[in-house]
Amino acid sequence: MEKSLPYDDKVVSRHIEEREKGIDVEGHGHTVVVQTQDSRFAAINAQNKPHPLSKGLLMLYPILFVAFMNSAANGFDGNTFGGVSSIPDFQARFGTNVAASDGFLAAIYILGNVLGSFVAGPLADICGRKKGMFIANIVVLIGSVVQAAAMQRRDMIAGRVVLGIGSVML
Repeated sequence: MEKSLPYDDKVVSRHIEEREKGIDVEGHGHTVVVQTQDSRFAAINAQNKPHPLSKGLLMLYPILFVAFMNSAANGFDGNTFGGVSSIPDFQARFGTNVAASDGFLAAIYILGNVLGSFVAGPLADICGRKKGMFIANIVVLIGSVVQAAAMQRRDMIAGRVVLGIGSVML
């Protein structure tokens, strides 16, 4: 058996293959867990520990905040819509007094997410991330306005789909 560095990809992958076949690589009669990592990355990371208030991280925090708020908005939408759909006036206007109908109105938002996922990547590639997020925010606003102004079931469905498309684009 050849000697090599601990993180040699060929040796590690061979050991993993032998363990999967049930061969005792270490000769101790028990399984040993091998953690693989790129030693170059570990060396660079050890030398250049980023400071939490560095310029690059200070620019990253607002971007992560937008992603966090989008995630929170998805949960908020689900909770709010679930509560609003139990109000008798809402049920009378949009016909959600049947569980299947109420579930459809809530789930149509997810259909918008699916449709928007086909648009989000190409839009960001063409327009860039900042413009893509700006356009997505406009789509979210349009969906919100359509839902708020909805007087019929079809309007509510359209607003839910548009909101779903915009939220997945963020």
